[in-house]
Amino acid sequence: MGLLVSSCGQLQPPKEKARPFRFEKLDLTRSDENGQPLWRLVSPLTRYQLEERRSSLSDPVATIYKDGKPKYTITAPKGLVIDDGRRVELYEGVTFRVLDDRQIVVRAERVFWQRDYEVVNFEGQPTLLDLTRRVVAGQARFHTNTDTLFAWKGIKLKSWNGQRDETATPALEVETQQVNWNTSSGAINMDFPIKGIQRPSPKQTRRLSSPSLVGNTRKEWYDFSAPVLITEPEEALSIRAGRSRWWAAEERITSAEPAQGSLKELNVSGRALEIQQKQSLLTIKQDCRLLQPDQDLSAQRCSWNWDSGAVLAEGDVVLRRDELQQVTRASRLEGVTGDDGRIKFSAPGQRVETQLQIQEKSPDPSAPSPAAAPVQF
Repeated sequence: MGLLVSSCGQLQPPKEKARPFRFEKLDLTRSDENGQPLWRLVSPLTRYQLEERRSSLSDPVATIYKDGKPKYTITAPKGLVIDDGRRVELYEGVTFRVLDDRQIVVRAERVFWQRDYEVVNFEGQPTLLDLTRRVVAGQARFHTNTDTLFAWKGIKLKSWNGQRDETATPALEVETQQVNWNTSSGAINMDFPIKGIQRPSPKQTRRLSSPSLVGNTRKEWYDFSAPVLITEPEEALSIRAGRSRWWAAEERITSAEPAQGSLKELNVSGRALEIQQKQSLLTIKQDCRLLQPDQDLSAQRCSWNWDSGAVLAEGDVVLRRDELQQVTRASRLEGVTGDDGRIKFSAPGQRVETQLQIQEKSPDPSAPSPAAAPVQF
């Protein structure tokens, strides 16, 4: 009896693995209670594995809707629909596109689309491109319900003035570790330390750093938190400021907080700093002080053009020089910066008041009378 059972068992055919179903086209759509589409997934060629509850897609196109209108598309050469559609994986080069005039595109090697949670996860060097910038990150995810992109791990941002041109040197480069960006409102946050290189002109390289940043890409302003450090090694220029705002479209930096800086042998301090890049002009609008090895100037306001070297001090100007303890007062003084960074002042057409302290010595009857030294300031 036992031999008979054994023999019958050996005669049973091996169990065949279920063959996948093949469809010429997959077209899945989900709508809300009002009948408006939420998303759609289309593939011209699909293979469905029954046991694994998984579909293999060729050239899939996913469309995500908002208020019944297409808002985003995701395209890739290949894809998978896992667990009967609860999760979609697209791979071998994925393009995520925002369907508006800003032309925002995110590219990555692989994307995981969690439809129930309205989240798109990017893996494999996700790269964001729009009209003026390029951002590369280690990982990123996009929340389609809030239009928010989160990116982290070794973020590198490059931005060009005008149209993005990958063959040209970018006007701005920034490195940080995390970015949160709402593509709809433009609000952006970088909560990690920032290091950047700004190029106001082809001949200028300005380095900047800050602990964090908030701003708006639509309105094109960015607030750097204190301390903000700005240096130009070629000009031996260094500026330390409080919270500062960069107006990108106007190419202007402003700060209402105290600031101090140095240019070779010149030290500058004051409040209400403004840097106008197009005019090559640095202005301190309150409590300006210029300190050099042999002279000290204070004024309500002063400005410096780093191209021409011209300096202007206005409002209750007081210039003190070590030589003869000279004190000059005026409503306005003009100056020019030498190659050593030192400023020579003059007051063309202005009324000035100058005080000198001359130490008298006992006259030597045999010595000739010296000529009076000219007064300079």
